[in-house]
Amino acid sequence: MNGPNPSDRNDLGRVARRLDQLNRAWVEGRPDEMKPILHEQMVVTGPQFQVLAQGREHCLQGYRDFCNSARVLDFEVFDRDVRAFGEAVMVTYRFVVTWSREDVRHVDRGHEAFLFVHRDDEWFAAWRNVQFLAADPE
Repeated sequence: MNGPNPSDRNDLGRVARRLDQLNRAWVEGRPDEMKPILHEQMVVTGPQFQVLAQGREHCLQGYRDFCNSARVLDFEVFDRDVRAFGEAVMVTYRFVVTWSREDVRHVDRGHEAFLFVHRDDEWFAAWRNVQFLAADPE
C-alpha cells in the first residue's frame, strides 16, 4: 500500500473504531488505555479554541483527573460524521454524558471534534475540541 487512503471506507472505519476505543476507555474509568491512541503531540482545546492541554501525557492527565473524581453513568453519541482530508480524518459528533461527583448528577450536552492523523499504518488522535451546550445538575 502506498499510504493511507482516508476516503476508503476501511480507513474511515478504522478511525471510527479508534474513537470508539478512546471514548470507551475514559467512560469506563480506564483513561490510561487511551495512551496508544493519542498522538504524542496531542492538543485539547476548549470552547474558545484555547489550548487546555498539549502533549499526550498532559492530555491524559485531564482524563485521569476526571476519572479519579467522577463516575460516568451514561455516554451517548449522535450524528457522528467522519470525513477525510488528504491524510487526515476529522470526526465530529453531538454527545450527552451523564455523570456524578459527590452524589450530584450532572448532564452535559455538546459537540466534539477529533482530528486523526496517520502514521506507521495506524490512526492517532492529534487534536480534540469540545463545545458544551449545557451542564445541568439533576
